[in-house]
Amino acid sequence: MKDTELPVKIHAAVALSNMLGNEICLKEIRPILPQLLDAYLKIMNEMDNDKLVTSLEILIDSFADEMEPYAVELCNKMVIYSQISSLSYLGTSIFANI
Repeated sequence: MKDTELPVKIHAAVALSNMLGNEICLKEIRPILPQLLDAYLKIMNEMDNDKLVTSLEILIDSFADEMEPYAVELCNKMVIYSQISSLSYLGTSIFANI
């Protein structure tokens, strides 16, 4: 997820979520959870992607008991993503008036 290319970052984030059903992977991921959440949020700032949001939701569900310190920032990002997605769905550009 630290690659310079955005498609590689997105594929890495999605692939990571596929490993979260494995207890051994959870143990390895737990110590770097803050960095992973930060990486997901940074990627989401670069591009809106439904698979990325779903992967983040899986990560959050997998570590639900440890999410409290990140809850406000995650909620803010999800609201922003939802608004952007809604505008895109309606065919409205958020940059139309700029």
